Amino acid sequence: MQKTILAAAAALLTCASTCLAQPAGITPEMIGRSLPLEGAPLAVPGPYKVTSEPAFESPGHLVFRPTALEAFPKKD
Repeated sequence: MQKTILAAAAALLTCASTCLAQPAGITPEMIGRSLPLEGAPLAVPGPYKVTSEPAFESPGHLVFRPTALEAFPKKD
């Protein structure tokens, strides 16, 4: 009997945390949709050289940073 109550409580807590994982009104379709090209500004290269490297050794994650900080004006 006690094992059944424990199992039911665990299932209830798991379901409750899943339900609260996203704000009200957000649907899976909204999450899966990408931005339209006409609504999102495209990235353009700036005047400074950039280096990219893996972030924290995580596959698929990159960090972009300036190659040399000397190129920035002293006031910045």
